[in-house]
Amino acid sequence: MRLSKPYVSKYLIYLFIHLISAPLVYKNKERETSSAEARCLETAFYEVMASRLCLLLLILCSLNVAQCGLRVYNVYARGIRPDPGNNNGDGYVRMSCGPVSTTTHVVFNTPNPNWHEELHYYGASPGNYLELRVYDKDVIFDDLLGVCATNIQKGTRKHNCRLSKGGYIYFTYTLS
Repeated sequence: MRLSKPYVSKYLIYLFIHLISAPLVYKNKERETSSAEARCLETAFYEVMASRLCLLLLILCSLNVAQCGLRVYNVYARGIRPDPGNNNGDGYVRMSCGPVSTTTHVVFNTPNPNWHEELHYYGASPGNYLELRVYDKDVIFDDLLGVCATNIQKGTRKHNCRLSKGGYIYFTYTLS
């Protein structure tokens, strides 16, 4: 089940206002009552807030389950070859899927970098285009070493590509 973003946003705003405003009535009544009644109303206030918070969390969790989640991780390269003036590369990766993208940190002076960043995209679906672009960081312009792209599928998959300027990139993704 997929809900459109405007519908989900309106629903969540309505739900949030409803869940928060009802217990505030108890807080306002507390000012008009004796201390014993105030303690009783305060206890009721916190009980209502706790039960409504659980309901809100349950609804939010069910919305995330309704959509697919993509996680790209375990990204590393072997044998990357930067421009001839640089013996080892200063590599980084730009990962993108749909409207979501992230850029890893630069791993300096190695032909075999490991990146520990992950890409998460909760609106992903089977068939979406996942692209990893490997760059060599330079002073003026960064060099594109190669592109690895795939159409994602459900499950956990290991993938690798040969880069156009030499070397390979490896990564794992999970689409649930």
